[in-house]
Amino acid sequence: MNLELNKINNLINDSIIEILINKFINFSCDYLNISEKPKINLIFDDENFAVELKSFGSFNTGNNEITVSFINRSLADSFRTLSHELCHYKQNLDGKINNAANDGETGSDIENEANSTSGIIMRNFGRKYPIIFKLKV
Repeated sequence: MNLELNKINNLINDSIIEILINKFINFSCDYLNISEKPKINLIFDDENFAVELKSFGSFNTGNNEITVSFINRSLADSFRTLSHELCHYKQNLDGKINNAANDGETGSDIENEANSTSGIIMRNFGRKYPIIFKLKV
């Protein structure tokens, strides 16, 4: 009986997380005034992704693709990374990224803008859906 209850709880938790992810993507795109969403890859099973990348997320300016690791992280933290990469996507759409390697350097104006904006997005979403601070993937 406990095993079945655990399976049901896991399915409910997974469904809630999936719903929140979709809501967060829409919320972020609305905030950033993004009408056409990029391709977004969410990593739930590759524990080496972040180690190899030395980051939890990336935005590829060549194909406008975002990849974010959700492994062993709080949902709020993963969402901050996701919104950070969506900020870079928007910066690229607006022509602000001229050289991805240089523009993405720690402390650059592009990186600082993505850091601050993603924090605002995540905190605003967290006020609306405080459960994101409790859930972990």
